[in-house]
Parts: sequence; structure tokens; C-alpha cells
Amino acid sequence: MATALEIRTYTDARMSGDGALGYSIDLVPEKITISYGLKFKIDNPNTNKRVTKFEGYDDSKLNFVFVIDATGVTGKQVVIKDEIKKLGEAIYNYVDSIHKPHYLKIKYGSINFKCHLKSCNIDYVLFKSDGTALRAKVTLTFDEFVLPADAESRKMSSPDMTHLRYFKESDNIFTYCEEIYSNPNQAVQIAKFNEIINFRKVSAGTQLLFPPLERL
Repeated sequence: MATALEIRTYTDARMSGDGALGYSIDLVPEKITISYGLKFKIDNPNTNKRVTKFEGYDDSKLNFVFVIDATGVTGKQVVIKDEIKKLGEAIYNYVDSIHKPHYLKIKYGSINFKCHLKSCNIDYVLFKSDGTALRAKVTLTFDEFVLPADAESRKMSSPDMTHLRYFKESDNIFTYCEEIYSNPNQAVQIAKFNEIINFRKVSAGTQLLFPPLERL
């Protein structure tokens, strides 16, 4: 396992390779928390036809707390304000070439988390008599970064789940059956399931359910 937690910086959204070492944390956090979430939609709330439907995944979040210590107890001589400036340059400051702060990877052991900064809180907890900060506790929260193409692939297309689709003018059942079931010939069963008489002429704005195969 790596001896330091690394925050790698990138100007390429694909974040290929090792990037640049934006900031290194030698006093590794006691814990690193990665949060995962699910998306649900409730149809017909407050009725006896209420249905809760799974819609997909939320982007993950990562957070941790670490300490910057300038007392010398770690054996490393640092200046708190310089460390905060270096951290800000890596995770917070605007980068002209990409018109936003850096794309980031948090790397430690098996963790390799692509992200961007969500929030940074700094608590100064120890000072010299002249007011110079000697210790700071930094709380960082990062939102997972997902390329648009990868986000599309996260849209649920498994035949083992129920899918909801709103039809547009150019849509047809065959296309959705191919996308969800890898079989356009399920169109007849889908039409029957949704009580559609003419599945070749589904009106724009129509909402159709594509259930798991075993329910067809």
C-alpha cells in the first residue's frame, strides 16, 4: 500500500495515465468514506396505485479528514499557509486551459477515485502566540466525475429490471426492446403488457413500462 494519499490532477477529462501530483498527504486519514446512492421515482403518490420504480444510480461521493501539522512533531517542516495554498492550487483554483478546476483522482491503496471537489472546510486548531497557525484540520468532500458517454452507459438497460420510457415522435417499441432486452421481437409482449392496441403507432408522450422478462 502507498505510504501517502495522493491527489492527482488532470486537464484531460478522461484522466488517462498518472497525471500530475497535485497534493500528497503523509498523515493518512483514519478513515476514507465512499458513499453510494440510488435513484427512485414514485408514480401515483397518495393513491392505492402508488409504485416505486428504480431509475438508476447517483454519482458516488468520497470524503475524508486530514491534519496538516507544522509543530515539527511529524519530523517534516511545513508552513500551514503554504500547504493550504498548494492544496488549493490542486483542487480548487480555476485552470484557464479547461475553464474549471482540475479533474482529480484520489489514490490510496486500492482506491482510485475520479472526481472533482465538492467542498473544502479548514479548521485552524493550534496557533503560535503571534497567531501563526501550527495545525489545521481539513475536511474534503469530492463528487465522482463521470464522462457523459459513461453516464449514458449507466442508464439501466438490464432485462432484469423495470424500465420507464416516455415516447418521442421518432421512437418505436422495437428500438427500446433491442436496447433493453437485446431482442426487438419482444415488442408484441410489451404492447400487450401496456395495453397498447397498435404498437406500431405509439403516440408521442406515451409512457410505457418495460418489465423484467419473467413478467412478460
